Amino acid sequence: MRIRSQLGASVFIASGLGGGPAEFFQLVKHLHVPNAVYGLQPKGIEGFEDPCDRIEDMADFYLQAVRRFQPQGPYILAGYSLGGLVALEMARVLRLSGRDVALLVMIDSYPDISALPRWQSLKLLTQRVKCRVVNFVQPPRTSIRLGGLSSPDAISTFAPVFERVRDAAYLALRNYRPTLYRGSAKFIRATEVTEFPSDPKAVWSHMIETLKIDCTGRSFGHADYALRRTGDGVEPMAGRI
Repeated sequence: MRIRSQLGASVFIASGLGGGPAEFFQLVKHLHVPNAVYGLQPKGIEGFEDPCDRIEDMADFYLQAVRRFQPQGPYILAGYSLGGLVALEMARVLRLSGRDVALLVMIDSYPDISALPRWQSLKLLTQRVKCRVVNFVQPPRTSIRLGGLSSPDAISTFAPVFERVRDAAYLALRNYRPTLYRGSAKFIRATEVTEFPSDPKAVWSHMIETLKIDCTGRSFGHADYALRRTGDGVEPMAGRI
């Protein structure tokens, strides 16, 4: 789905878990780049096809669309949450085929806890317990999300088709094991401690050859990147891209 039309190399953005291109309308309004922007729509979200249940298959599905719009590089890829894993896999495939990836942006994207080393898993489990205690005594800040949350129960869906896409995405997340990406990536992290790892460098430094980590500079949690939100956080985050 084309979100904005401009000249130059296009920006292709993959959505969070169970989400779609609509997540990015607010972000794109604040992107100060002279590029066309395309939101990549998950397979099966229209209900006519079975959704992908492997990150590698999602990457292949998206790359077919990307190559139709832009047969040659350089490519600019971005992804939020689960979409960051897909964008990473897309970049890996493109580089292995000799294509130029000019920029890879991962927005608060992490592999499943089962893919982390034991010490990181234990640290994350402790962090999640603390977050759930805090959330138990505080009212939730968000009510409706189609992408990027940490458990299926946290996501409100409007139709069975979204549930199918979401469930397939959860399966893909649980089974995905990233391999070394011999390129560079820019990682934009949440500033608030959430149920996701708090140190992206510890997670990704041995899987991505060159990693640059940035944050919004505002108080922002993982779910706030589900970019239907408006307000102070979206514009500075867009400036980081």
